[in-house]
Amino acid sequence: MAAEDNEITLSTEPTRYNIGPITAKSTVRIWGRFRTFSGLTSIEWLFLSMSLINIIIAICLTIYQLVKAVTELHYADIIFTILILINAGFCVFYTIHGLLRERAYELLALVAAMVVILIYCIVQASITKNLETVKLVRLIIASILVPLNICLATLVVRRFGWLEFKIVGASEALQNMYKQATLFSTLLKFDLQVTVSVVILTLSLRFNNFANLTLNTMELVVLFIGIPISLAWDFLGYVLMKKESKIGVLVFILVGFLKPGYYLFKTITLYIHLSNLQPNTNELTEKFMIYCILTSVTIALSVWALLMIELFFVQRNFNKGLKERVKATLRRSSVYSLNKSGLISYV
Repeated sequence: MAAEDNEITLSTEPTRYNIGPITAKSTVRIWGRFRTFSGLTSIEWLFLSMSLINIIIAICLTIYQLVKAVTELHYADIIFTILILINAGFCVFYTIHGLLRERAYELLALVAAMVVILIYCIVQASITKNLETVKLVRLIIASILVPLNICLATLVVRRFGWLEFKIVGASEALQNMYKQATLFSTLLKFDLQVTVSVVILTLSLRFNNFANLTLNTMELVVLFIGIPISLAWDFLGYVLMKKESKIGVLVFILVGFLKPGYYLFKTITLYIHLSNLQPNTNELTEKFMIYCILTSVTIALSVWALLMIELFFVQRNFNKGLKERVKATLRRSSVYSLNKSGLISYV
């Protein structure tokens, strides 16, 4: 028989005595409560299928373009194809995890990531003199499927709420705290995504040989250690939220100010270079690369600011019963013994 805390539903397939088989709509694992694939509705299956088809097509066409760009040593194409692949990987995570965990904010991040991919496709097509068939096909497919995905995501999100009720119950206060925690968790993931994009775009200056834009050794070191530090910082944010650690919040804030420091430094440097840019054969490509970096830095700064603001609301909810409520939910499951560390995964 299904576990006490698992919602069940009857299948439409009749069996003996016209009683359908019992199917669990949710399950509890070490990382928290998930919906099962068998519990998805038809509109959710349509959203999942369309999203994955869209992402897979983009990945396949981009890999083909990457191989060709590497062969021909087109560095601008290499950078943009790598960015598209990385963002596509995040899209896969947002699609599956956001749907099975009923994370409205992750589906919002999915929409944002798809829009970013569409922008990358447009920019890559714009800086190409002779537009290749692969780029044109990818741009057309993205232009058609991305708006469709946005519409389906909107329909899916409007149906969310059941899993939240199963996790924290009917208390409005706990539900609001849970929403704040899930928003903070999503911003951590999106922060990592935009940080990787900024690092890759900035490293591209090393290979394009633009005048006065070559990176010195110190900046290269900062960029190469930037992704591991950002990953560790985002993981710290994840842990401090689960542990409800005030000390973790302090460390998170202090380390977090390293990011905007570099972002502002790079913004000032690029604006100075842009104002002194002299006409040359690479001017169009160079300007596009600079504007892309400035755009990604602006997005990264915005995400960082939102993350810090959300941290204020999350830490105010510490010791108000959310963690205890989630522990009580997990205690009724068979996996509670595997999660004794206190790293309770409600987000």
